[in-house]
Amino acid sequence: MTYDLIVIGSGPAGYVGAIRARQLGLQTAIVEMDKPGGVCLNVGCIPTKALIHKAKEFRAAEGLKKHGLQVDASRFDFSGVTQYAKTVSTKLSKSVAFLLKKAGVEAITGSAKFLSPTTVEVSRGEEKEVLTGKHFLIATGSRPKNLPGLSIDEERILSSTGALFLKQLPKKIAIIGAGAIGVEFAYIYRSFGSEVYLIEVMPRILPLEDSEAVETLTKQYIKQGIQVLTSTKVLQAEAIDEGMRLSIQKQDGEAETLIVDKVLLSVGRTINTDHLGLENIPLTTEKGFLSVNSRYQTAVPHIYAAGDVIPTPLLAHVASEEAINAIESIVNPQKEPVDFSGLIPSCIYSDPELASFGEQEALLVKASRPFKKTVFPYRGIGKSVATDQPEGFIKLLSDPETEQVLGVTIVGAQATELIHETMLLKQTKQSIRTLAHMIHAHPTFSEGIMEVAKLALGEAINL
Repeated sequence: MTYDLIVIGSGPAGYVGAIRARQLGLQTAIVEMDKPGGVCLNVGCIPTKALIHKAKEFRAAEGLKKHGLQVDASRFDFSGVTQYAKTVSTKLSKSVAFLLKKAGVEAITGSAKFLSPTTVEVSRGEEKEVLTGKHFLIATGSRPKNLPGLSIDEERILSSTGALFLKQLPKKIAIIGAGAIGVEFAYIYRSFGSEVYLIEVMPRILPLEDSEAVETLTKQYIKQGIQVLTSTKVLQAEAIDEGMRLSIQKQDGEAETLIVDKVLLSVGRTINTDHLGLENIPLTTEKGFLSVNSRYQTAVPHIYAAGDVIPTPLLAHVASEEAINAIESIVNPQKEPVDFSGLIPSCIYSDPELASFGEQEALLVKASRPFKKTVFPYRGIGKSVATDQPEGFIKLLSDPETEQVLGVTIVGAQATELIHETMLLKQTKQSIRTLAHMIHAHPTFSEGIMEVAKLALGEAINL
């Protein structure tokens, strides 16, 4: 059978693209070697947030001790927490399978490899099947990356996948790499009582985020008892009876030895393009990535790519939007490509949370571009004080002439939910006066968004 579209991979790019293709009338098949939903749903975004939810519940119980609550954690079962995360992922994976079936997408289990520009071979053990397609969408995602001398074995040296489903809480864990994944796992394990070493070779954790926001987050992590080791290199790692011995070198050149139960590697991703048979198309990659144009076409015009396999931010929400745009380009080649640069939210689900989009202060300064900086503290938000979450701020960068949003960074409770209101303002190119003069319910965290806009206009009330 010949399909209008064959999608390879069923993660946030693959399954979203396949469903959109069916909505537009394309006869579509999707090939997946594992469970529907890809990394994000099965061993990434979703189970991680499930663990963070349970970590916050655990910490909340501890917080009630000052009011007389006695908490007996001696019978606490950490495996029950990770089982909860697995149950959530399984439930949502089944939901994706249901959505694909409902949309009329033919789901095919197996590993896909191109035989030619119009055919792929799907392997299921010894069984093989050849599919023919008029168009293809490559959405095979990525996998955790190793370091020289540190290879993931999911026993002593964990990937994010292995860290999600441990049955026993490690007493001591070293997390190498302080990007979003490392920072989130540091919060999870510390919340449940592990001694956590968060190791980052760069001068600060979350090196791509706003420095002031990261400073606020770092202070809170240190207050929580996380050992934040920045400007620190791992020189050697050795397996021992007790777990792992790490030799590290700090910024001042001082060497130190850490002995931990587990090591979590969170130093980036390896792109899943190496087993696709690209040489048979032919297509080449650069650092594993496929090159695409503004319509997500590769060098072979009827083959498209979206998600982690192309050199754009490795984020689930980006992948989904790219896939939708790719499919709509197939159906309507005259459609103008959607440019969502500057409108991609970056979200860190730590405690406090951190969310941002658009221009960053340091880059605006470097480019000598005029901007107005306005910062409203969480302590000025009634609900943040009432709920004992007063740490953080909202930073608004705006154009001094047009009063339009250039970028926003929020660090504090519910930051990942609050960010979207300001994004809508930027997308619609409205003045910050729209937010400043819009009634916000009281008491809510979103009042902070209104307040930072008022402050930028010189109309602040609660500061």
